[in-house]
Parts: sequence; C-alpha cells; structure tokens
Amino acid sequence: MSSKKHLDPRAQAAVEHLRAYATDWCGAIRPKLLTAALPPRGPKRGWRDFVAHAVLEEIISAHREMRGGGVFFNGPLYRVVHRDLARQLCTSPDEISSALTWLEALGVIGRVPRTLLNDEGQPCGKQVFAYPIMPALQELLDRYQTTGKTPGPFVVTPKRAGLTPAKRQVDSLEDPGSPPRRRGDSLNCAQAQQKHAESVGLLSAQRLERVAKDDRRRRVGTGGGAAADNKAQVPHMPPATPPRSADATRSTPQRQPAPMPPAPAHDPSKEGSNGPLSPPASPLWTPPPPPMSLKVDNEAKRTAWMRATKFCALWAQAITRLNFLSTCTPTTPDYQAAFKFFLNHPETGSFFPVAIAIDAWFLTREPEPTGYDDLYHVRTSLEIRRFFQSLASGKLESEVGRRFTINAWDDLRLCFTESELIHYGWPVSRVPIKGLKPDQLWENDPDALKYYRDRNLPLPLEVAEADNRRCVLDQKNQEKK
Repeated sequence: MSSKKHLDPRAQAAVEHLRAYATDWCGAIRPKLLTAALPPRGPKRGWRDFVAHAVLEEIISAHREMRGGGVFFNGPLYRVVHRDLARQLCTSPDEISSALTWLEALGVIGRVPRTLLNDEGQPCGKQVFAYPIMPALQELLDRYQTTGKTPGPFVVTPKRAGLTPAKRQVDSLEDPGSPPRRRGDSLNCAQAQQKHAESVGLLSAQRLERVAKDDRRRRVGTGGGAAADNKAQVPHMPPATPPRSADATRSTPQRQPAPMPPAPAHDPSKEGSNGPLSPPASPLWTPPPPPMSLKVDNEAKRTAWMRATKFCALWAQAITRLNFLSTCTPTTPDYQAAFKFFLNHPETGSFFPVAIAIDAWFLTREPEPTGYDDLYHVRTSLEIRRFFQSLASGKLESEVGRRFTINAWDDLRLCFTESELIHYGWPVSRVPIKGLKPDQLWENDPDALKYYRDRNLPLPLEVAEADNRRCVLDQKNQEKK
C-alpha cells in the first residue's frame, strides 16, 4: 500500500523531500556532512551530541522510502520508543527525551506527544511521535557546504516563566447567563481578580470575602490551616488542602448532603419506570461562533473550536462552583490558546483537561517549599493560557498524577450534575455504572441552588430534587422540636 494513503502530511512532506534529494541524504547510517553541519550542544562536542545525532538519524532513516513504496513505520507518524533507542545507544530514556527537546528547539524535527486514555478518562500511558523538518536540515547542510564552518554552540536551557502578565482583554466571548462584568477586565487569574475587587467596590469585595470564609474544604481532623503566602496562590481562596483518600485519590469536600441514599448506578433500561436523574430531552450544548480573526475553514479546525469553547465553558463554571474564583469569564486569547491546543492534540477531548485542572486547583493550596518545587506548573493552573502551556508540555499532568488519581467522571461530578455533563456531550452509554457517595455530588452542595439563581441559569432537575429533600428534612426537624 502506498505511503500517501495513511501518512500525516508532515511525515509525507519529509518522505517526498528525501525522495527528491536522495543524493544529499545518502548513507545507510549517517547522512553525508550532517554531523559537521549541526551545532554542538555545549562548548565542545561530546557524548550528548552523539546521542542527538543518532536520534536524528533514526528519525530521518525511518522516513526514507522503501523499494515497495512504503516507509519503515506503521501509522500516520513515526513513534519514538525511548526505551528501545536508549538500549540501542547505551544511554537512558531521559537522555533520549533531552535530545528530542534539543532537536525540536533547533527546529530540525517536530514532536507530537499523545496521552493514552482508558474508558474512564484516566491516563494509561504516553506516546511520542516525531518527524524531520527537511527544509531546515537542508538549509543547515547548504550553509555548511557554502561556508565550510561549523556553527557555534546551541544550548537549550529550560526556563520556568511566571504567570502571564495581565493585559487589556477585549472582545471576550461570554457564556449566556454569566454575571455582567466591565469591558477590559480579565478575571481569569489571581492578580486580575484582585484588581477587579479593588476597582468595583464593596459588592465585589463581599463576594471575595464570602469565598475566603468558606470552610467546607478544611482538612479533616486538623481544623484547617493558613495557606502559604506566595505569588502563585490566590489570596482569597480557602486556606486548607482536602485530604487524600487511601487509594491516592483526592478526597472531596465535606458537604452536608440532602437525605438520600448513595447515588444509584446508571442503568438506561430502568429509566422508564423510575425516571432518569437528568431531564429526558435536554438540548445538547452548541459552541458559539468563532471570532472574525480566527479562520475555522475545515473539519479539524471546527472540531478544535468546538472542544475549545466547551472546555472554556466548563472551566469557567467549575472554577467558580468550587470557590477558587468568584467570577470567571474567558477572553478571546483564552479561547485562542484552547483552540491551538486542541488543534495540535486532536486525540484529546474537552472533559479530561477540565478534570486535570480541577485536581491541579486543589493542589495549589499546598505550601510552596523553599527549594525545588515539584508543583511549579500546578501553581500556574488558575490561568487558562498558562494551564495549556503546562498541559502541552506534559509536566502538569505528571505533577498532578503523582498526588491524585485523575478520573474525569468523578472529578467533574464534584461541580456538575449528570444531566449537565450529558448536555455538554458526555455520551450516555459511557456514564460509569457505579454509585458515588452523596458528598461527591454537586447537587448536594448547599450552595448549588444559590449558584443557579444568582446567575439566572436553568436549574438542573437533580439540584431541585436535592433542595426539596433538604426542605422536607428541615420541616420534619422543626416539627420534632
């Protein structure tokens, strides 16, 4: 079968270049003059240069066309297996990853990481795909053949930047039913919200004060504690970290649930007799139109835009329902950052990144150490653009995964009802057949009803039922007195 039928366009471009300029890239192992044309990774060449060159040779060789017309790998892109290359080159998988980072920064390869998910939305592995950028490599070879000089050292030093500075945001796409806000304000990070509280006066300050005094998420058995004062933490968030359960998952807030048994398992066959928890015919969520500056002219971009807007809608509601921010309205740059992420990672849906964000928000309450901070990317997860930068690098998911077990359904049910998740596109057939504890359900939060009324949002059936049960219980308690 011809390689044109299944290759990614980026890999296909490399194959066609190698076919057209076969004489410049001859050689069974190392292309001609490639070692001299590449810059060293340090003051002088050493073992790390050998590893980087060998990794690049492996990627280039895999894209050479076979005699039958195909390539030396299956699938649309070439997968880099770190352990196999490390064993072949007598080095470590971390050194292979470092070489890929250096080559990508040099601009001679492209790298596409993809996270594998199981049926419950949990990560079960990670794959890295790569392709050579042949025009950049050809330019290096031509420059060396013309000048005869080896380029100077090219060193890649990972830098950890701070929060993206607050800028004047305009043309924001607001979710219907969201509270009104002033034009030009961005309430998507700690500094912007603090400025908003100082500018709009007493009303906003009262909202922030209500969030600060919320003690529903205090540490069990310790009475809570003051949060560390650091620049990446929100100064008005609840002060303590919820405990972790025995299986390393994040425990949920201690709510006062309505009198009801644990949530029953979802069984579509019984919906006719007992009635479903969610409304039977709620319309599905539809994305807003893209801005004029963003061209959405093909199916891949339309899918990325739908996932980006859905993510931002879920983000804005989750971060306010969990009381990490009092108001949140994603802006046009936030939508563009989300659109770029989902366009570059078509294998990722909208729900799982929101679950990662929820777990990361709880970890932001951990005190910041004086030395190495293993939650550095977590502490910048309260801003959408910084969140996607950390998520695309894979470091945010790694930091969260070391502390919590990420489960999309369980995490999202902390701040959404089942009917809301189905409204946003969660397949009914993939609703987990398991019961959740009452204090893990958003509808049992005493502030859930107030949340919808304050924002003039439609009231889900589950929240109304939980409130009715709570009222019945209060009436019975009064009658007993």
